[in-house]
Amino acid sequence: MAVHRDPHDADPGDRWVEARPGEIRTGAPPDPSSGSGVGTSTASPRAGGRGEGASVTAGLLLLLLVGVALVALVAQNTEEVRFEFLAWDAEVPLVVLLLAVALATLLLDHVVGWIWRRRRRHLRASSPR
Repeated sequence: MAVHRDPHDADPGDRWVEARPGEIRTGAPPDPSSGSGVGTSTASPRAGGRGEGASVTAGLLLLLLVGVALVALVAQNTEEVRFEFLAWDAEVPLVVLLLAVALATLLLDHVVGWIWRRRRRHLRASSPR
């Protein structure tokens, strides 16, 4: 894509529009009389700048930090605690109880979210437009 025209522009002439996601612009806006589109580049952001590679690195760093925090949680919460729920009674390490509650919360959140989205889609589909 060389020159982008703004559909809302009253003047039908060329108008410089901000780069789209994934598009790198170099140089000045193109000269409308040349029609060559010089000044734009659709090179991959990975080629020489901060593109998807930076977000992958940030994601791995975040994953590493969460892993370190999880190891610290496990190391500091090894004492046995008594767990009672309805007819169940058990003594488990505190970290096991904490992780089980976190997992149950995550699963419950996904199930409720799925039900909520399904209900909204059903209501949108059945409502007159």
